[in-house]
Amino acid sequence: MGKGKREFIKLTVLIEDRPEKEFFTEHGLSLFIEDKDKNILFDTGQSDKFILNAKKLNIDLNKVDTIILSHGHYDHTGGLPGILKIKSNIPIIAHPLAIEGKYSSSGGKIHFIGIPLKKRWNFQFTKKFKKVAENIYFLGEIEEKYELPETHFFKDKEGKEHDTFKDDTSIIIKGSKGISVICGCCHKGLINTIEKAKEYFNENIDKILGGFHLKDPKSVLMEDTIEYLKDINPNFLGLSHCTSEEVSKIFLEKFKGKAHIVKTGDVIYF
Repeated sequence: MGKGKREFIKLTVLIEDRPEKEFFTEHGLSLFIEDKDKNILFDTGQSDKFILNAKKLNIDLNKVDTIILSHGHYDHTGGLPGILKIKSNIPIIAHPLAIEGKYSSSGGKIHFIGIPLKKRWNFQFTKKFKKVAENIYFLGEIEEKYELPETHFFKDKEGKEHDTFKDDTSIIIKGSKGISVICGCCHKGLINTIEKAKEYFNENIDKILGGFHLKDPKSVLMEDTIEYLKDINPNFLGLSHCTSEEVSKIFLEKFKGKAHIVKTGDVIYF
């Protein structure tokens, strides 16, 4: 931008779930974030489709400086082989448990849903809060202050040990109107995630967007999350990926003018 003008952080949705005529879509999430001279890829969807969308959007993935993974599920990591063919040895920041066992019993049968792991990938594992670019931060491990219900996700293929998602995290963008919380799937819950962010930043919450992993509009978790969001009063709520249609409708009603559906190809500034 010209001299004297503020340089904004730009986020482009490379892929998410909702069908779009102009772009490829799938159950997954990938975001491309530009912060001055640093380019961050947050998650990689479940296939190479985000790469095809990047070409449609004139985004050069050779310019990716760092990959950040929100957690170790296939719909956020399946595109890793594709991006690393374009540019090998990109640093991949993730929680160390992201590469551990990931299984689901959805559909009635336990099956593997983890990372398509390659030994030579350049992982930089950390549990800690970490600055990644001038205005972008890896949130690190999130404590479960607000208790979450058990799910159909497991650490083992026998389905004996529930996954408590210690690897699940988000990123924080420090923008012109406060901090924004960018979620992958938010398995740790929005309340826990935002409370963790508030430990590091004493600023207004500007935007919250991504997958919220809210499925049941009548659940206690849903009710508590809505009340919590009303209290912190963010400027923008971006509904995407694993936020169900039923839940999205309620958010659009409860937070009129602030809640929006975020789709593949959308661009958001901070």
